[in-house]
Amino acid sequence: MTIPFLKLHVAGHDFILIDQDNVASERTDYRPAHSEVAELILDRRCGVGGDGCIFMVSEKKTPGLKPTLTGRLFASDGRELPLSPDALLCIARLAMDTGRSNAGTLVIENTFAERTYELTAIDSRSFLLTLPYPAVQPLTLIVDGRSAWA
Repeated sequence: MTIPFLKLHVAGHDFILIDQDNVASERTDYRPAHSEVAELILDRRCGVGGDGCIFMVSEKKTPGLKPTLTGRLFASDGRELPLSPDALLCIARLAMDTGRSNAGTLVIENTFAERTYELTAIDSRSFLLTLPYPAVQPLTLIVDGRSAWA
């Protein structure tokens, strides 16, 4: 089975990006799981090597809606991880380079973390990404015998 891929470097990290839209449908009964592919290709001794393996697929474009991509990130031991900011930038760059998104805003869904990210294109190589703040639980502090919220 042949799987085309790209190796991308972002901020000292290297990722293998597999564009599932371009994976040929070969006539075989063997369809490896994403975790198996990640384990094999990320091995630095016997494979290509990398910090993570990104699987990207584009959704059907609906007129009037922003183009949506779905990304999944796997570690070298086969665990699925939430998309990191570096992985998001790799997906956005490929989408812009392949013409899947020429809009000002690109929407990337991460099913593992159940989050949707919006990246705004500044130019063909730069994107603005606003990371969501984590949920914070309010704390009660007692200062000089009085309670206060923080």
